[in-house]
Amino acid sequence: MSAEFQVNCSVLARIRWDAVQVLAANQSPLHEAFPLGYKQPIVPPLGTVFLVDAPESDIDVWLSRAADDSAEQRAANVQLLENVRTRGYSVLAAEPEVIRRHEAALSEFELSDRLPRHEREVRRATSELGAFLGSELVPGQTYDLASIVVPVPATPDQPTLTLRMTGMHPGASTDEVHTWISRLQQIAADVTVPAA
Repeated sequence: MSAEFQVNCSVLARIRWDAVQVLAANQSPLHEAFPLGYKQPIVPPLGTVFLVDAPESDIDVWLSRAADDSAEQRAANVQLLENVRTRGYSVLAAEPEVIRRHEAALSEFELSDRLPRHEREVRRATSELGAFLGSELVPGQTYDLASIVVPVPATPDQPTLTLRMTGMHPGASTDEVHTWISRLQQIAADVTVPAA
């Protein structure tokens, strides 16, 4: 699919409270910021796709990891999760500067010894993405997407995986975005996940 659409595609695995890139194919002319094996903390508002079938106890832990633990923000994160459950995908259409700050925080975190101050910075940078996640796709609009993520169906004894697409060209039409989402979901449905 990476070559088919000239995009970057990766498989992310949930390992405890990190999303780890375990497979990648990068055919986009746009740079892929993170190498194979990079870890990203699963912190609200990111990580919803990993939690679509998670027990309430995991969702409570995920919500507690947010930089902003206000009732209003908690409700917004719960709504975001419900939207992803209903739609079957997550899209991120953040402004380039917001994405750069988030990538810089993740890179610093990856190089660090995971001190609390590094994790706080990742949580703060991740919280900025909330306003750009989960937007409804409107016919006739164009989108500059940073990522599309879909869940890989699995049984409870299997690892939680997602498929992610990045490196899409700017100004994509709604129909084109739906095509990308459908193709990702088709591939996800065909994935055979080995038992853990």
